[in-house]
Amino acid sequence: MVSNTMDDLGELIEQLQALRNNAYMLYCPAVDEVLSGEVADINDITSVLDGLCDFCDEDRFLELYRKVCKHIYHKYPELVGEYVHLYRAIWMTNDDED
Repeated sequence: MVSNTMDDLGELIEQLQALRNNAYMLYCPAVDEVLSGEVADINDITSVLDGLCDFCDEDRFLELYRKVCKHIYHKYPELVGEYVHLYRAIWMTNDDED
């Protein structure tokens, strides 16, 4: 029984990683569109940032998140501030703040 549970857990972890890989493959072009200026509408940008924030426990997603924030900072500084606070509220622990 323990072996089946461990096998099931291993399969779930593999499936979760596959989903994360798919999400990354989808968000990379979306980020590129923001950086190139193809996507400039604030609602579209916030949609990209909202989605990325869900995965920011992984460095590769955090890097994309940072790129978008840096790119839009001069145009939308308040929005970037909100997303920095959102990231901190979701992903930073008290140990990270020290």
